Amino acid sequence: MNYASRSFFNFNAYKRALTSSDIRKCLDFFADDAEWIEYKRPHPPKQILVLKGRNEIEKHLTAMKESGVTLSVEDEVVTSDRAAFCVLCSQSDGKKLVENVIIHYKNGRITQRIERGNI
Repeated sequence: MNYASRSFFNFNAYKRALTSSDIRKCLDFFADDAEWIEYKRPHPPKQILVLKGRNEIEKHLTAMKESGVTLSVEDEVVTSDRAAFCVLCSQSDGKKLVENVIIHYKNGRITQRIERGNI
């Protein structure tokens, strides 16, 4: 079922897709022209990762899955047009990362995902 085709955003379904590394289901939640922006603490501002469109986002999600990272989502706050949550990343080498994420959505699809990570 394509949850993102509804006029509201189904955060619980997005969370399940993200934490199960189901790339196809996860992509269903992104608008065609969505932006994925990552700020990582050790990188200067000029090295911000900016992905534009579902094709670039798909490549990034695929690389994450292939790296063996597992994700969990906690402390979500969901409103009618955005959600904020914490993503705990466990890498295959045992390293743990914490990321704070805000997603903006319209018509059931993510239009922008902003992530701030701490190593």
